[in-house]
Amino acid sequence: MLAEDFGGRVELGKAYYKALTASVRKNFKGKGVIASMEHCNDFMFLGTETISLGHVGSCSFITGDDFWCTDPSGDLMASFWLQGCHMVHCPYNSLWIGNFMRPDWDMFQSTHPCADFHAASRAISGGPVYVSDQVGQHNFKLLRSLVLPDGSILRCQYHALPTRDRLFDDPVHDGKTMLKVWNVNKYPGVVGLFNCQGGGWCGRARTNKSHS
Repeated sequence: MLAEDFGGRVELGKAYYKALTASVRKNFKGKGVIASMEHCNDFMFLGTETISLGHVGSCSFITGDDFWCTDPSGDLMASFWLQGCHMVHCPYNSLWIGNFMRPDWDMFQSTHPCADFHAASRAISGGPVYVSDQVGQHNFKLLRSLVLPDGSILRCQYHALPTRDRLFDDPVHDGKTMLKVWNVNKYPGVVGLFNCQGGGWCGRARTNKSHS
């Protein structure tokens, strides 16, 4: 069908992303922008001309979850176990999206009950480390542990991926498997182990649920 059959939305979309590309080049010099919904079909194919950094945990046509500080249902336990869902999605989604974009593992809150868990994962992720703390609510001891005394960062050179022995395991639901991811710095390799068991998507309830 022709674009006109849909009210010209295809041509409108092209014009929109052309203007967006021009704006990013002018105002951000082609960098300094993170694509939050990078897995969205139209953005993936039309909006990446000047953006090389995209979330790999975003909700999209690939199953994924952003960092949730609390669960919308009010389930306090679900809020805790949701962190593992996010953690698992990031390296597994990176197997695909990491071939053409720099994966970003999303923000977190330094005062969150799982802040250490998130900080460790962001340190090995190879992407930027940033937080969404409320003004005046910061865990500076944790934040300082992510940088050297001079403020420089030991950023990994690649993007973190699951280790070969975890490619076909289920580190969320099987009750025994640890998430294991790897990356490299200039000289050594880095391996991270994370306990992400205990929660995930419930097909019956159509929401994330915590489990025993």
